[in-house]
Amino acid sequence: MVKAEKEHKASRAEGFWSRKWHFFLVLVFGAILSIGIWGRMDNVIVGDDFAFHVARLQSTSHAWSNGQIVPQVDPDALGGFGYAYNLFYGPLVTYVASGFQMLIQNWAITINWILILALVFSGLTMCYAVTKISKSRAIGALAGIFYMATPYVLTDLYFRAALGESLAFIAAPILLLGLYQLTVRQRNATRSLAVAAALLIFSHSLSALLFAMMAGVYVLINIDKLLNPKSIWRAILAVVVALGLTAVFTLPLVEAKLNGADYGIFDAEYVSGYFGADAQSMNDHRLWPARMLFDVSFQYNGRGAVIGLVAIFGLIGFFLIWRKLKEKQDRRFILSLFILAVVAIVLMTPVVDWNYVPSFFYKLQFPWRLLEIVALTTSVLAAYTCGMLMKDFAEEGQKVATLLLGMLAVAPVVWIFLPANWFSLENGATEWSEVENGSIGWQAEYAPTGMLCSKNNPQEKDEDYKCSLKKIERVITERGADVEILEGKVKLANVKKDGLKVEFDVNNETENVARVEIPLIYYPGYEAWLGDEELEVEASDKLGLVTVVIPANVSGKVEVFYGVSVPTQVGLTITLITTGVGLIWLVITGISDARIRKKEREITKLMGSVRDVIVNEDVIELEVDKSKKGEKKVKTRKPKIDAAKESVVKKANVKRTKTQAATTKRKAAAKKSSEKEESTGVKEPKKTQVKKKTGTTAAKMKASETTSLADAQEGSKITRVKATSRARKDPE
Repeated sequence: MVKAEKEHKASRAEGFWSRKWHFFLVLVFGAILSIGIWGRMDNVIVGDDFAFHVARLQSTSHAWSNGQIVPQVDPDALGGFGYAYNLFYGPLVTYVASGFQMLIQNWAITINWILILALVFSGLTMCYAVTKISKSRAIGALAGIFYMATPYVLTDLYFRAALGESLAFIAAPILLLGLYQLTVRQRNATRSLAVAAALLIFSHSLSALLFAMMAGVYVLINIDKLLNPKSIWRAILAVVVALGLTAVFTLPLVEAKLNGADYGIFDAEYVSGYFGADAQSMNDHRLWPARMLFDVSFQYNGRGAVIGLVAIFGLIGFFLIWRKLKEKQDRRFILSLFILAVVAIVLMTPVVDWNYVPSFFYKLQFPWRLLEIVALTTSVLAAYTCGMLMKDFAEEGQKVATLLLGMLAVAPVVWIFLPANWFSLENGATEWSEVENGSIGWQAEYAPTGMLCSKNNPQEKDEDYKCSLKKIERVITERGADVEILEGKVKLANVKKDGLKVEFDVNNETENVARVEIPLIYYPGYEAWLGDEELEVEASDKLGLVTVVIPANVSGKVEVFYGVSVPTQVGLTITLITTGVGLIWLVITGISDARIRKKEREITKLMGSVRDVIVNEDVIELEVDKSKKGEKKVKTRKPKIDAAKESVVKKANVKRTKTQAATTKRKAAAKKSSEKEESTGVKEPKKTQVKKKTGTTAAKMKASETTSLADAQEGSKITRVKATSRARKDPE
């Protein structure tokens, strides 16, 4: 009994690995491609954006420690003036990082784990999406490996340290799956599109914008397939669900835009002059075809990031496989990816003059960001090309071929994921809050414009983005950390500051209101209370700091702190409700999908048995003639039957066997009687009546046999029709 149980468990384990080998292979290559990170876990990779993201990941822990329910403002940034990373940048990963930090207690290891997971999960989601689309584990595995091995994906991780884009690579394949499902009218399209859109918004706003434009082009290419009530309803529902999931982030962002101070990120003049969001920046960062195809050296800001050999192979392979794809929907899907890739590549070249492009697209800052789309689409094209080349391989052969092709894809990019030691920062402390101005971001765009440089200032017009970083430091130093009276005659005493919490005693004996400026940058959500009375809070005109309005003829202790604004409360409520309903939805649809997959597996297994019967050409021998030389045996094919008619054939065979046995017995008796007559010379009386009955019985049996065989042959015709219209097997 124990041995049988062990064999059963071993069989189940073997079945699991045989079904999930493609994911396991992607994990292995993900570990190889991230070796430059986990090889030195006590260091942090130095790249273009590393200081910003290192400080941003720590901001949530600082905010929670200071008592914020929804962590939006880092109380330790800007010398204690506060800086709202999570208010303007997707905060999801900062929550994950804070959870890791509580367990690991080491920020270097925490951040490196985030980077590793970003790469590996991008490969896994690509593998999952393409396996669902292609119904091939080999193609899914290759797509995941090719995606991770794309030069731009690795450049984002190892050189630019662009964590936001690296996280967007996780969501992009899910978006691609949703678009495919929407085109072929699968009901899970809403789920895929909603999850992908929410992840993109929570990860990287610019990537969300970029992939939204990609989705728009995809819809235009397949507009004839999408102009139907079901597809339109699913797309609308996906947008509504995505907005509900991200409301905790989007509603406070809108509030900051409408009711906050004038922040750099919303100021067109600052964004154009220092943020690189203008036509000049887009034109300066275009890629010449020679560099795009052949330059494997790294240039600052990723301008030397080539599209890679995998992408070139995928673009060429499209012409080899497109016409050979059997399914019409697969041909349409591959054609759409090819068009998207070509459009993205053309937009990166000097063929396009961005002075004639609507200014809305300047938000991308650099046209080479379109390499995100190229990496996504060409990885799938290359995987399909390889899949067509090895379609005739057995399953074991496909596994070996996938492994070898993955190694060939990784070999050309070794120079990227095995960086020199100088690419890493030694972990001398647990925090990097002041490393290269990391505490205030990259271009300081989340600070009020009163603290930032302006091109209208003659002394600042020729400065780059570093001008604002230096100016903020100078302004804060000159301002100091005291509570200052901007208007009115009030007395202040016993000032205490703890992060974003400030307390002080106030006495206003005049008939006029007074305004007191607090050493905190204003963001919507600050509250001030004088006992049980809530005071008005606003942003100061000059620097955009928190200003408290003190009523006339009052005295007492004023408490100022960063709370939860009404839009944040509403957004949090909507997000929690949407998440709860979404989980219930996932459970219900998951159970339904599991049942459907079970039925499909049963049908596939049954059809497999039918195909085995059809393919196997079993030869049976029938006695049709006899000659003087002996029995002559003629070989003929056994009628092809299906499972439903198999019992009929068995009955016919039994009847035929009995008839043959009776005939043989009768002949033997006749022969024996003949021999007896010859020996005795006496003829036995003939049993005419019995013989007549026997003959009648034999005739009936022969007719029954003929009818049964005719039914079996008719059943074989039905079997052929069913077998040719069988459903494709879903590996999942």
